[in-house]
Amino acid sequence: MFINDYLEKKKRKERVEAVKTATIAAGVGIAAGLAAGVLLAPKSGKETRAAIDKKAEKAAEMAKDAAISVKEDLLNKEEQLKHNIKELKEKAKDTPNETIDVPVETLTKNKD
Repeated sequence: MFINDYLEKKKRKERVEAVKTATIAAGVGIAAGLAAGVLLAPKSGKETRAAIDKKAEKAAEMAKDAAISVKEDLLNKEEQLKHNIKELKEKAKDTPNETIDVPVETLTKNKD
């Protein structure tokens, strides 16, 4: 038993030393990383926040422009649809006793 206890204590001591070494190495690595990050940072925090604000404003402007473009496109299509319906109504007035077979695509088709 004496030998087993001795070997077990030795293994436990080696594990404790390994954990200590790993903990110290991790701490040194973290400290070195933080120091390198601070020393080698291309911009200060204030500059980084300003750049983020500028990019956010640009993204908001692009989204606004896209929304305006979609709105204009929808309004143009609405006008075209009204025009197509008006033409079909006039055609129906000219030929009141005939059935007009109109596919749905005709109503929504753009005449660009």
